[in-house]
Amino acid sequence: SQLDPSPHVTADTIVDLPELVPGIVRELKRFEPHGVGNPAPVVILEDLEVIDIKVLKAAHLKVTLSNGQKSISAMMWRTTHHPALAVGNRVRIAGKPDLNTFRGFAEMQLVLQAAELVS
Repeated sequence: SQLDPSPHVTADTIVDLPELVPGIVRELKRFEPHGVGNPAPVVILEDLEVIDIKVLKAAHLKVTLSNGQKSISAMMWRTTHHPALAVGNRVRIAGKPDLNTFRGFAEMQLVLQAAELVS
């Protein structure tokens, strides 16, 4: 048999960017610890525009995504390049909702699992 060359990810639900608020992450944290048998929830967001990309510590991608009204930061750990993630591209992404807490202020962040171009 031949292996499927395209990566895939299993997601729990499709969400709209405005639905991703800190309260959702706090609610999901009640189901921790995540691991084998209790995976962290993965959501899909469709048709977002890549606004900005930065490589952090020569090891990780930080991407800013927008639906035209609202934006969100997303991290892709242990990778510095992804073919779908270029400024101006429209993408569908799968990721785990998380909070980035900095100086006492919590903002939504996604931990990216997958990204693909939207045609």
